[in-house]
Order: sequence, then structure tokens, then C-alpha cells
Amino acid sequence: MTRTLSPEALQELSARLEPAHQSFRKRYPGAPSAGQPVHTYYEAAHLFRADTVQRLGQLALDSLDEYALDFASFAKIIGLPGAGQLPESTEEMAAIVQSIERDPKTASRENRPAWFAYTVYRRVLEKLRREPHRTDD
Repeated sequence: MTRTLSPEALQELSARLEPAHQSFRKRYPGAPSAGQPVHTYYEAAHLFRADTVQRLGQLALDSLDEYALDFASFAKIIGLPGAGQLPESTEEMAAIVQSIERDPKTASRENRPAWFAYTVYRRVLEKLRREPHRTDD
């Protein structure tokens, strides 16, 4: 006995179910697409405290301070494209940062790997400082 439905039968069933789907989507729209968490962390309920999220956010910032203090080391650690071309010296990095902050469009054309690494690094820092968590309440 065949247990598959023909395309026509599926189309008819889908059409009949569409009002229920619309009603469901209206009542339960799902998570907003404006922003999503960058990761999910699970912790046992008995370990959870009121400051858990802030504490974990601070741990993430502390880890960046220890292992990726600047955009170049960050890019190399996570393997961003062109990371191998980024400078090692603090003076060179400072000059690159100044050029990026002065004229990001030109910097993105002239030194794409540095501009990209700096942009991603700054966004990660800002995200961790602003909202180490995200709730959709």
C-alpha cells in the first residue's frame, strides 16, 4: 500500500490548513528577527543567581583582555580572513586604528583584512558590554 500523497493532495491539504497556520503565526509570531543571541549557555538551576548573566559577560570580556587584547590578535585567534597579514607591533596597529576611525570607507578598500578584523572586534566588545544576554520577554 502506497503511503505517500500526490502533489495535488498535499496542495489541497496545505490550502485547508492555511487559515489555522495564519492564526497560529498571528498568536505566536516567534522570536523577533532584529537580534539574536550569539550563543546559548546552560547552567544548572541551583547555580543560577541574579548576577549570573552579568558575571558571564564579564568573564567573556576578561577572556578577551587576556587572550585577544587587540583586533589583530583577535583576528588571528578566530581565523578571520587575512589575519596573517595583520601587524604585530602596537605602533602599527595604532596607526591602522586611526586610519580606520578617520575614514572607514577608504580603510575598507585599502586594507580590507585590518578593517574587517577591527570592525568585528569592536562589535564583539560592544555587544558584550551592552548586552551579554538577550531576553525576548
